[in-house]
Amino acid sequence: MVKYPGNWISTKSIEEMAETTYDVLIIGTGHGGGTVLSRLCELWRNNGAKKIGILERGDKLFHSQSLNIPTMNSNTAYDQLLIDNSTSFRDRFPEFYGARMVYALGGRSLFWNCAVPRPIESELRKWPINYRELDVYYSMAENSLNATTYYSKGSSMQNLLLRKLYSKGILEARDLPLAFDMEASRGGQIHSKSLV
Repeated sequence: MVKYPGNWISTKSIEEMAETTYDVLIIGTGHGGGTVLSRLCELWRNNGAKKIGILERGDKLFHSQSLNIPTMNSNTAYDQLLIDNSTSFRDRFPEFYGARMVYALGGRSLFWNCAVPRPIESELRKWPINYRELDVYYSMAENSLNATTYYSKGSSMQNLLLRKLYSKGILEARDLPLAFDMEASRGGQIHSKSLV
């Protein structure tokens, strides 16, 4: 009988990591860190062994997305579990009043609701990288996630939100992209289906 370790994701202390030379260090394991790791694995697949280290501020909270926990539902996951395991951005970024940071392996992706909006362009202009360079990677991530705006298109609540955003000068606001496959399962191909 094979015994599997309790920690199936190998970790090292910062002291152990300091003794290793890495080809790349990724900071954080949320959506961005996971996307970078996936892309590097894809690019380097046939280039021999590479060492990729990931630095994470938090510990392992749970081994999967919160809604995969059998006793969770969307209300308890977001109204209780997220609140108990995250830090509010309210004081640092009052313009993002409801934003919360999750310091744990997986980061905010542990509480992901499949929404994949891009950051506001006015915020991106403050970044030290050109938006056109980021656009390539945003497009690749959206393609791999099957991001679509068709599911939310026409929602009265979304239309109200869009009108408010337009009135505040956020003219690039669009229908909310969600990451799931809207294709029906057919011909032996299994596709996801929305439960909402």
